[in-house]
Amino acid sequence: SIESQVIIRENKIDQSAVKYVFPGDYISLNLNAGAGLFQNIVYPELSLLLSLSFKDRYKRQNFRVSAIASHLFFAERTSGGFDTYINSFLSASFEKNFNRKTSESRWSGIGIGFLIRTRRSNDYFQGNTAKFFITHSIPNSRFRMVPEFYLTDDFKKFTFGMTLKYSF
Repeated sequence: SIESQVIIRENKIDQSAVKYVFPGDYISLNLNAGAGLFQNIVYPELSLLLSLSFKDRYKRQNFRVSAIASHLFFAERTSGGFDTYINSFLSASFEKNFNRKTSESRWSGIGIGFLIRTRRSNDYFQGNTAKFFITHSIPNSRFRMVPEFYLTDDFKKFTFGMTLKYSF
């Protein structure tokens, strides 16, 4: 943005100033790693986030929208050792900064995702699967807790999950 100030005295310009101010909106690409819980199964997860963050008129973090590609890694014991089955979700989220008093951001938000790829074995996610989630960042930390609600079996069966993520 451009901020300018002109002071006129006795029909003449007494002072003038022009400032070019960076608004602070930005695009970010983040990698998250975490551990999740789904149907009594603990699994590792890797996520890639592409976010657009926007500031308010006072240059404080205000809200952000993100596209997220998440990969859930389920391991099963087989006769020859272990097999890993990857389930991938493509999600979108909207988050708001609820700390308006200091420069520390406290992001909380909601999101929705859909299963886009799976290597089936134990049918963790059957049929068409969607997930709804709530994000909340832990203050002064790179960790965030994410409760997740899965609708599997062509959106007929409800399952609860939880993920703890670390952002790099």
